[in-house]
Amino acid sequence: MSSAQPLLRFLGLVERELHAETARIELSAHEPAPEVVWAPMAHGFRVVVSLSGAYDPVEARARLVAIVDSFSGVLAETVLPAVREAPQTAIATLEEALDLLAHRARAESAWVIDDSTPEIWGGSLPHEGLDVARALRVDRLARAAERGEMSLAQLVALDDRLRATLAERGFSPAEAKQIEHDLEELPRTLPDGALLRMLRTLAAVRSKSQSPDPSFTRRFAGIYELVLVFSGPYSELHAEAAVLRALPLIERLVTSLPPRDPVATGAKVAVLRRLRRV
Repeated sequence: MSSAQPLLRFLGLVERELHAETARIELSAHEPAPEVVWAPMAHGFRVVVSLSGAYDPVEARARLVAIVDSFSGVLAETVLPAVREAPQTAIATLEEALDLLAHRARAESAWVIDDSTPEIWGGSLPHEGLDVARALRVDRLARAAERGEMSLAQLVALDDRLRATLAERGFSPAEAKQIEHDLEELPRTLPDGALLRMLRTLAAVRSKSQSPDPSFTRRFAGIYELVLVFSGPYSELHAEAAVLRALPLIERLVTSLPPRDPVATGAKVAVLRRLRRV
């Protein structure tokens, strides 16, 4: 049997399932246009379909990704040349995979961090200027505010009254000094809502403590943590099923990224495009 036959049967199945005019496998140095319906394969290849009539591109993309995931074993056995993905393409695809996972798991956001570096390897929400080190600072400040019976915004707004207020509320001089230091390192715009829940959850994962917000984590590839953050109660079984389905692709994308030295690069976080949901 020709090595192309499994691929041709797979493409025929994709056309039938999506009612597509055509389905093809391509390799390109350029990202597809936003309106193109596609899904990543191994070695930097992708499946691209042409659809006619009215269709929801996000729903079509989700269905295509699910089909590719279902046939990942068969596709892995086909003979395709190994091509290293460009880092920025892999990062953008990882962000899209995390956004899709969050949508399927009914989570507020999805993230990947590792065991020791400040790096946020990928996330489903924009997170420029945020990393795990800042997550730990924000969590310390949030816990200090709760102890002092304040909101985080009230603590940040104390300014010149900070030391006096902390002393009145039972904080030691050393604790007050740490709080001052953490406040100096905060980004100019105080994270709130989904980003604040994300930071506090990532801090809890790193410090191996209880997250103040509902979350689901799954370890993979030895050093990485896939983290789902929820804004309220959730089904753990539903979240686990979504993670098990998405994890092979996410693991491949994360491990294909080049290593990043947080000292040499200043631990900068890449700005990632956000996939629009329906």
